Amino acid sequence: MEQFNDQRQYERMHNFALAHGGCLTRAAAYEQGISKHSFEAAIRRRHLVKYRGVYALAGTEDSHTPRVWSALFRAGPGAVVTGPSALALRRFDGLDECIPSFADLPITVAVPLNRHLRIPHVVAVRDARSGGDVRFIGGIPVVDRRRAVVDSLRLLREDRARDVLYRALFLEWITAESLQFVCEELAGARGITQLRAMAMDAASGSRAESETLLHRILRSIGITKFAANFAAHDEAGLIGYIDIAVVRGGKRIALEVDGRAWHTDHRRFRHDRTRQNRLVDAGWTVLRFTWEDLTAHRTTTADFLQRAIFG
Repeated sequence: MEQFNDQRQYERMHNFALAHGGCLTRAAAYEQGISKHSFEAAIRRRHLVKYRGVYALAGTEDSHTPRVWSALFRAGPGAVVTGPSALALRRFDGLDECIPSFADLPITVAVPLNRHLRIPHVVAVRDARSGGDVRFIGGIPVVDRRRAVVDSLRLLREDRARDVLYRALFLEWITAESLQFVCEELAGARGITQLRAMAMDAASGSRAESETLLHRILRSIGITKFAANFAAHDEAGLIGYIDIAVVRGGKRIALEVDGRAWHTDHRRFRHDRTRQNRLVDAGWTVLRFTWEDLTAHRTTTADFLQRAIFG
């Protein structure tokens, strides 16, 4: 009878772990009615092995799903995947391509404000916001789109964060006003300095305004087919999003606008130059324009574009 009960408990434990990326903890097993005796027996028989601070079924691959589940288990009840990890899981219309591969990122989870955690390879975001619209992907709780974007803006490396910012603004998933509100809501939170910088960039309206002017110039010279916020790739993967891409007669022309409030620093300068070099190596002709090019020197810019595209 004891062996029969052990087998039933093992099957229950096995099925629970399978539903959670192959992972489980003692506490989770006990909550499922698994006895301490059965749990210890599974360990002795090596049906369960230690994995990233929890336990996993023997043979579980070290892939993103068990990594996420191990992070959620260790973060405790109410933890939910957010930030770049949420973008990667939900694959929001190209936003996941703005960040490195999932395997290269620590798992980002949101936890209640009063929970203090330090977990290796896990970023735990503590704030007072409610969970919002949580969606389950393969059983994994993931925050809503807006929150995933906001947390990415404050946690990612600056150049990656700006790629996410411009893409999300283009798709109208966030606005300058919503970012300003979130900055007030998250005053003092982790990454708030970078988030405020992103909000200032969005509030300037520089990119949207500049791109609109460039659209008008292109149409004035007869170019009506072009792609805004175009994802350019090379053999290494995503290079970045081209402000305006024109493909005509075998030419691939990347038009980049700096905007009225454009500014830079050493890291941004280096990132832009590396990105531009990759575009050129991938066969793109890169043309950059300032706010003055699109306003004070609009006719000169139109003539230059006409030669570059039709010449």
